[in-house]
Parts: sequence; C-alpha cells; structure tokens
Amino acid sequence: MKAEHDPLASHIFVSRRSYRSVNDTKSGKRREMTARLSFDIACELGFRGSLDEWERLQGGLEILCPNNSFGGKFVNPGE
Repeated sequence: MKAEHDPLASHIFVSRRSYRSVNDTKSGKRREMTARLSFDIACELGFRGSLDEWERLQGGLEILCPNNSFGGKFVNPGE
C-alpha cells in the first residue's frame, strides 16, 4: 500500500523554495505578495496559523543578530 502525500506539506515545501528564490524589490513587495498568495492557499489546505507564522515558516522574517557580529544589522536566518 502506497502512502498518500499530504497536500499541505507539499505546498509548504514548494512555496518555501519559491519564496526564497524570488527576486525581490527594495521595498519587499514581491516577497510580501508571494507570501500572501501562498498563505491563502495554505489556509485552504488546513493551515491554521497567522500570516506572520507563515512568513516565519517560509524563512522570511528577519531577526536582529544577538551576538552583534553583523554590527547590529538585521539578518535573515534562512540565508
């Protein structure tokens, strides 16, 4: 018997890859739009988190580097 694929897990995998590979504008609008569209699809597939949680799952939220090794600049933990 073959196991069925989870549609939400598949969507997370594909959307995460496309989110990270998008060529963004300076203002971040392209990534923001991509996150919103994939979030809407994820909600239809059963995702119950917020948009912020979805962006964090995609690797899109920036954090302040705690050890200040980057001069206090914001860094993306997914890169």
